[in-house]
This record gives sequence, C-alpha cells and structure tokens, in this order.
Amino acid sequence: MKNKNDQQTVDWCEDLFGLTYKQEIKHGTVTAYKKHKCRCEFCIKAKELSDQRAELRKVIKAQAQQVGVV
Repeated sequence: MKNKNDQQTVDWCEDLFGLTYKQEIKHGTVTAYKKHKCRCEFCIKAKELSDQRAELRKVIKAQAQQVGVV
C-alpha cells in the first residue's frame, strides 16, 4: 500500500508504473468540509446535518440526565 508520506515509495511508484498520488475528496461529507475546506453546497449541507445531530444528541443527553437515566 502506498503511503503518501513515504516520498521514496511515492517516487519509486511514479518512476516504475507512472502512478501519481492524487488526493480525492468525497463531497457531501463532514471530512471534506473540515479537513479539505470544501465549501460546495453538498459539503455545507453535510456539516449542517452533522451540527443538527450533535445538537439533538446534546438535548437528549440533558433530558436523560434530568430523568436520571444516565
């Protein structure tokens, strides 16, 4: 498996097979939004959904603590 941080392996693969390392971004994911700083409409929607889910988890956890479940 090719490691992008191992320059010797990357150079060897490029020389031998003509391969080049290309970082691919999967759009519509929170990883693309955060790590790759992608601001397409799909990544923005994914981040909004992630934030909504986090807020919902926070509310559910607070309600559970009030009831004494957790």
